[in-house]
Amino acid sequence: MLENNKPVARRAGRALTVLASAILLATAIPQTAALAKSGAQQVLDKAYARHKAYDDCCARGDYVKALKEMAEAMKLYEQGARSFPRNSGFNMGLGIFHNIRGEYDKAVEYFGRERAILQGVKGREPDEGKFLAANGLGQSYEHLFKYDKAVEFYKEALAH
Repeated sequence: MLENNKPVARRAGRALTVLASAILLATAIPQTAALAKSGAQQVLDKAYARHKAYDDCCARGDYVKALKEMAEAMKLYEQGARSFPRNSGFNMGLGIFHNIRGEYDKAVEYFGRERAILQGVKGREPDEGKFLAANGLGQSYEHLFKYDKAVEFYKEALAH
């Protein structure tokens, strides 16, 4: 069963990777009205700005600056995750960057936390977050050669 899912996991992962990053930055995983202008939202906005700067630097081929932007974004995501542990978005950003850095076990941890936060939350924005968390878990498990788990989470992502 494991080997049968390997090509499926790879194709699904590649297709969903680009989509996941685009959704994260385009929607910035909108927070509930209760978070508007809160300390959590301010930290998240700063982290998203650094995340976007990282993406822009990569697009220009300025990888030295991109690494600096990644480090700054990760600091903000970590600060937010510590200070506001039940708020969506911080763990997602950390999961994405740990995946990029090849730290797949850490990525699984952060995507799992994000998924747990979003469980039971209804609405369009949480569904986008659920898609991103499940897709991130699929990518991480694929890189860990756990293809059955990868396919499981890719299917979950597509259900959102």
